[in-house]
Amino acid sequence: MSESKDFEKNEGVEGYTLNDSIESTIGKFRKVLLVALALFVVAVVAVVVGIVVHSNSVESGLEKVDAIYFSLANAKADSTAEEIKKLQDTSIEQLSKLSSSSGAVSLRASMLLADLYFQQGKFEEAKDAWLKAASVKKDAYTNSIAYYNAAVCSENLNDLDSALSYYGAASDNPDFLLVDHALFSLGRTQEKKGDSVAASETYQKLNDMHPNSNWAKMAKSRLIELKLSK
Repeated sequence: MSESKDFEKNEGVEGYTLNDSIESTIGKFRKVLLVALALFVVAVVAVVVGIVVHSNSVESGLEKVDAIYFSLANAKADSTAEEIKKLQDTSIEQLSKLSSSSGAVSLRASMLLADLYFQQGKFEEAKDAWLKAASVKKDAYTNSIAYYNAAVCSENLNDLDSALSYYGAASDNPDFLLVDHALFSLGRTQEKKGDSVAASETYQKLNDMHPNSNWAKMAKSRLIELKLSK
């Protein structure tokens, strides 16, 4: 990938060896973050919803999502790839129906559906499911996660314009747990698009917000490289 050459440096940054390209570092996180965040949010939302939800129909929908989640989580370790694929396909069919509901049911079903699509390499479908999750409640904290993952899917589809939009939406929330990562990814994507001015502004914003984070340290390296390349 040509971007790797652009990001390779011989200087060390605390906590990272930049001889391995930053793009390679990001790549290692992509699938992990999608899976880990989806499962984390499923657990958190389950607790919250369990406290505040009283509707029988909603509770029934959530129970169905939970049943699908646990059937996937408890799949036998010795299951064949064909058996896993069959279970995933069945789960996708069930979740697609549940995601057309509303509220918490739609949110949780859409997030789990997105994760399954991503595991199968269906990035367009995964992106749409993440955007569906983001549309359920526009001020929900989970929106930042949904937009971040929609951006990752867009990058896998080589749709950099959409990736820019969704990374930007994710990084708009300063309380987002991964706001540093989202900002760095936004700057990196702006560099891919050839907009070094916008990238520099994004990297500087990241550095100003959280100067001691590892992502800010890599942003500083990019700022130096961009200045030297002028």
